[in-house]
Amino acid sequence: MSSSTDVSVIIPIFNGERYADKAIESVLAQTLPASQIIVVDDGSWDETPAVLERYRGKIKIVRVKNRGVSNARNIGISLARGRYVAFLDHDDVWFKNKLEKQIAALQKYPEIGFISSNYFVRYERFNNRLVRHYSTLLNFSRLNFNRPLKEHAFKLLMEENFIGTPSMVMMKKEVIDQVGLFNLKYQVGEDLDYFLRASLVTNFIMLSEPLSYKRTHGTNVTNDIIRSYAGYREVLSHAIMRHQPTIDATDLSRVCALALAKNNYQLGNVYFEQGQRKKAFLHYMQALNYSSSWPSVKIFIMTFFKKLARFLTLDRFTAKLKERMPLT
Repeated sequence: MSSSTDVSVIIPIFNGERYADKAIESVLAQTLPASQIIVVDDGSWDETPAVLERYRGKIKIVRVKNRGVSNARNIGISLARGRYVAFLDHDDVWFKNKLEKQIAALQKYPEIGFISSNYFVRYERFNNRLVRHYSTLLNFSRLNFNRPLKEHAFKLLMEENFIGTPSMVMMKKEVIDQVGLFNLKYQVGEDLDYFLRASLVTNFIMLSEPLSYKRTHGTNVTNDIIRSYAGYREVLSHAIMRHQPTIDATDLSRVCALALAKNNYQLGNVYFEQGQRKKAFLHYMQALNYSSSWPSVKIFIMTFFKKLARFLTLDRFTAKLKERMPLT
């Protein structure tokens, strides 16, 4: 393989004994071989080390104390020597032509330093049902696939994380050097933060072809959902503050404000379903405070009054039910 197609693959892993071999095998099976495979074991206490040992000589194994996925990726970045760097989470797998397809696109558009692709999401909790990631996007029609994005990637990411997972991302190493490392302070949304920062360095290409399977082990526990939305709000807020001059210069202020408003509507909906209606309506009001544009006002009207109607109807139903219940 020529130096112009050298690829370093970074696989962060923590307690990945069930899936690590499948991820590694999917990299080794690529039609365009990776020049370097770096697996960073983030302090696993299961049988992950034993699984990795089977591949010694084919991969570079780095074991560190547990500090989270961002630190593991950063260690991988510091060791990467390829012209291109690709990320893969340990429980995902690539199709065999993933690297070949992405490098071909980057070579076709040499001014671009970031590429991602469609993928199948595998929902383990629902009998391994497969869904194409792009089919779930609200802004699907605005993503002109297989060539550089026409709209600003920062704007599109503020509206929706259309990339979804680092497992589909490949970047030029020179772009990574400009973007920097993953932010260690984020426990949620660290990938979105990185994508946003990258979007201010280079334009993106999004390939329409699915090139990976992604497993989802997600939970429906309310506290985890709240934590997730709150984490993304922190990422969005800090991105806006950090890049305010660029946002002002490119007239993205309205988009950023609406992104924060939508996040509060989502948080409010979760609190409402949890029965914390005071918190829910507080977040609805905060959303309107972030953005009073017509899209935000329309969401407010639809959300607020729909929830208010449910609240009043539920109260009346509960009161009638209590009247009919015999006294004990």
